[in-house]
Amino acid sequence: MKTFVEKFIIKENKTDLDGEYPNYIGEIQNEVMIPNNKLTYVNTPSMDLEEAIEILKCFKKKGANRVYFANHCDHRGYYFYGTKLIEI
Repeated sequence: MKTFVEKFIIKENKTDLDGEYPNYIGEIQNEVMIPNNKLTYVNTPSMDLEEAIEILKCFKKKGANRVYFANHCDHRGYYFYGTKLIEI
C-alpha cells in the first residue's frame, strides 16, 4: 500500500461572477438563463473556459499537479486550489 499527501501550492478566487459579462455589459444588466434541472442544477454562474484554463496553466507552472474546484454561492463564484500530490 502507498501513502500520499497533497501539498497546498496556490489558491485563486474567481468570485462575484454575477457582476461580470454576460450578466452585465457595462451598466446594462442582462438576463442569463442557466440550466436548472435535476441533471444540471447549478446556483453559481458559469465562467469563461479560457479564463479557467489560464488559471490551471498558472497552477501547473507553479508546481501544482492536482486541483480542487469549489463554488461559493454567497459570492457567486468559484475557488480554485492547486495542490501537488506527493508519495510519502
